[in-house]
Amino acid sequence: MDLGMTLYLCLFMIPFVTIGIGMASLAIMNLIGKVEVAIDELEANIATGFGIFVWRRRFDPREVRSVNFGETAWRSNGGANAIIELVCDRTIKFGSMLQADRMEWLRVVLKELLLHNETNRSSSLPHLNWLSRKPN
Repeated sequence: MDLGMTLYLCLFMIPFVTIGIGMASLAIMNLIGKVEVAIDELEANIATGFGIFVWRRRFDPREVRSVNFGETAWRSNGGANAIIELVCDRTIKFGSMLQADRMEWLRVVLKELLLHNETNRSSSLPHLNWLSRKPN
């Protein structure tokens, strides 16, 4: 094979290899992936991924205005998938690969922790007193 044909085949194969890597990543994410939400006074983030391949999105927990259900931009099985939307200074969407019951649980816990009110709780969730203070 000459150089022109080799270059043509390499360029031709790029989309197929890219789609194959993407599909393999999604399969691994479905099998061993995780969604982790860490809330601390100094730093809060949402981590999605598997192993060392983790995508972190940082947010300020004091700026959270609502925790809602939303829909994904893509469609599967004739409809959009549900996601959790964390609305703060920007909207963070995550959790599309969670099962429905786990997604509902995570949304309720985040809503209870981040949008707390001063009523008595019947659950054993901690009170994050530092959330009531506004940042300087």
